Amino acid sequence: MKKPKYQVTIFAVVFLALFIAFGVLGSVFYFIFPDIPTKDGGRTAEIGLIFMMFSFTQVLGAVPAAYIAYSKNKKHKEILSKAYSIKGTVVDVEYMKTIRWGGEHDRPYRIKYKYSYKGEEYYAESILYWERPPFYEKDEIEVFINLEDPSESSLKENFDSYL
Repeated sequence: MKKPKYQVTIFAVVFLALFIAFGVLGSVFYFIFPDIPTKDGGRTAEIGLIFMMFSFTQVLGAVPAAYIAYSKNKKHKEILSKAYSIKGTVVDVEYMKTIRWGGEHDRPYRIKYKYSYKGEEYYAESILYWERPPFYEKDEIEVFINLEDPSESSLKENFDSYL
């Protein structure tokens, strides 16, 4: 995981992988080995058809997840492009134990932060996940806020300036 990713991206990838796996398996049963009898008197073509139908239901999960990831990315870039930069403080760098990127110990982090604007304090958590964020709890960070709605904020994807 070289650059930060969105949580929903994980779901899109999983649904896409299930779509491919069940589609290939269903196609093999339906088109290549259609006449092998099963224990209950059915044929593998029927099983293949069920697998292919289940495969297409995975698209119902993959497409919305991919769209949500796209819209979050669009909003993130929009906030960064016309946002106002202020200083914030890292409240927590959360280690995501339930999510794995690749290997056994490759788990992402999510940053929770706070910032003040016009006397009001806001708490937010990043919509991005990082492999290794370059700062810790109570570090000062740059937060980009939407001046029209200061509760909308985002962090830069690239933290080279913090290293």
